[in-house]
Amino acid sequence: MVATEMIKHGYKPGKGLGASLQGITEPITLAASEKFFGVGFHTTKTNVTWENEQKSNEEAFREINRELEQFENKPKPNLNETELVNLGSSKEVQKTMISIHTDERTSDALIQLLFEFKDVFAWSYDDMPGLSVDLVVHKLPTYPDYPPVQQKQRKFKTDISDKIKEEVTKQLKAGVIRVVRYTTCLANMVPVPKKDGKTRVCVDYRDLNKARPKDNSPLPNIHILVDNCSKHEI
Repeated sequence: MVATEMIKHGYKPGKGLGASLQGITEPITLAASEKFFGVGFHTTKTNVTWENEQKSNEEAFREINRELEQFENKPKPNLNETELVNLGSSKEVQKTMISIHTDERTSDALIQLLFEFKDVFAWSYDDMPGLSVDLVVHKLPTYPDYPPVQQKQRKFKTDISDKIKEEVTKQLKAGVIRVVRYTTCLANMVPVPKKDGKTRVCVDYRDLNKARPKDNSPLPNIHILVDNCSKHEI
């Protein structure tokens, strides 16, 4: 019906819709927008700030997730040549691994030794605090002229927030971390999904890394030391 009325009033197929059949003959293709807002939306300073925060959150998630994937995807030949040993019970599992290439006599002696000194290992957050600062203190050198950075608080979905709260509560109860009322340096949590469906709670320390001088002679990675010792006898 619409086409009939248009032809009755002088419209010709392939021509425009103007008074003299001028104008466009093809539909308009809208340019793709890389922003969070639609075409024609007039952004304000608040909108732009919110958009930049969203992009920063996504960038932090992608960067930390990429680094974790690179670490987890590194070849681990030693893990394929180990067997699981439970030093706890069926209800409270305390698992560790030993080599499958060890002879039975040495393996039994090693397992007995692990059972005897299993209290040396930290099986949970509750086993970690209590180390005296007279024995060891870990410090991070920073540039004295680098100002402290307070990241803006990021918002998460309810289910993600509950997982973060659960992890933080565990560490608070165990005394691993403590509450600071007036902080000059603040870093946000970054939840990263694990392959087993759980969530790994990381911290966005990118600003802190920028404030630290780089060591020109770092220590070798621990996995290299373990790999170099893996073929030696006990």
